[in-house]
Amino acid sequence: MNRELLELALRSRVPAWALAARFLSHLSAVCPDCAAAMAALEQDSPGPSLLGRLFGARALGAQAHAAVRAGAALAYRPPPGTAEEAAAAHALLELVTLPPGKRPAAIRREARLQSLGLWQLLARRSLAMPPAQAEETARLALLVALRLPAQAYPELLRRACCVEAAAALARARTRAGAPARAHTALRLAERWLAEGVAEPYTQAEVRLAQAALADAEGDPARAIRHLDEAAGIFSEVEDRHREGATRIQQGTLWQARGRPREAAAALARGLALLARDQDPELADAAATALWSLLPAMADCPRGAADA
Repeated sequence: MNRELLELALRSRVPAWALAARFLSHLSAVCPDCAAAMAALEQDSPGPSLLGRLFGARALGAQAHAAVRAGAALAYRPPPGTAEEAAAAHALLELVTLPPGKRPAAIRREARLQSLGLWQLLARRSLAMPPAQAEETARLALLVALRLPAQAYPELLRRACCVEAAAALARARTRAGAPARAHTALRLAERWLAEGVAEPYTQAEVRLAQAALADAEGDPARAIRHLDEAAGIFSEVEDRHREGATRIQQGTLWQARGRPREAAAALARGLALLARDQDPELADAAATALWSLLPAMADCPRGAADA
């Protein structure tokens, strides 16, 4: 582990905060005194996590704190504006200019297409594309995840990328109206997750995929339960925006079930958490939905929500 950390530092494969998080994770995993000291500091100090205070980034500190508790490497996500992000954009352009049938072979063959940055772009794009394109893009993301080089990225990170890509593929197939194939991708994500991926965002992505499939299969109660689990994970890592977006999803499902009080509560909670500047369309839609519920709430006796 020490050799790996030194090699990562010398090659500048990870930024300083990620390197420090991995080092502290390693210490907490192998040294009982370090683990006990860090746990005591976290318990006695409310607010941002220990690593967040050390490196001045609340969100990154929260992710690092989760890694420390799991005794695992931090799931490295390159910050925007880096050389890696620029290389990923060039790799994506190269990939999309190829005929669709040649893209998988290019990923298997070309080392520059086997990067975390390209995986991120593909996985994120798949969530916002039309269903047919989304499925192809998520499949490419999964292929990139499976090809991430062991010498460049830690094993737990490569596993997490595989899980998230499979979850994205399940969501794409759900939107395409292919529940059987969605279940296949979701089972793959769940199996990899069970093998020991502790990264909280990865767990949340699986819960969101489970929720989408449950909703498509006409089981809103199960979908709401999975959304509640995902929102709880986002709350734990102090990602207010993602928690807010998930609560808004819950609200729309409650509204579809004819439960205006539960819907209004979830929508209001989501709007309070959501960063409007990051998703103004979602904020406007949630506010409109909440406003439309007011007449129904006035006509609904308090006890009816529990009926």
